Amino acid sequence: MPHHSELVEIPGTEIELSRYSLGTAPLSGLFKKVSEQESDHVVQCALNSGMNYFDTAPLYGSGVGETRLG
Repeated sequence: MPHHSELVEIPGTEIELSRYSLGTAPLSGLFKKVSEQESDHVVQCALNSGMNYFDTAPLYGSGVGETRLG
């Protein structure tokens, strides 16, 4: 699958991030129950599109969001 996400460089660094990020709160089941399989599918689609910027926080499902990213 082709990479569609535009990468932008953080000024003063050589770090390139996708312009958009994937928030992991929904993947953690914070709003409604989400299976690990569904979560894995969403993350894989994001990676396949070239996304490399993910928003996580320890409070997203008590760490489930971070755990599901690996």
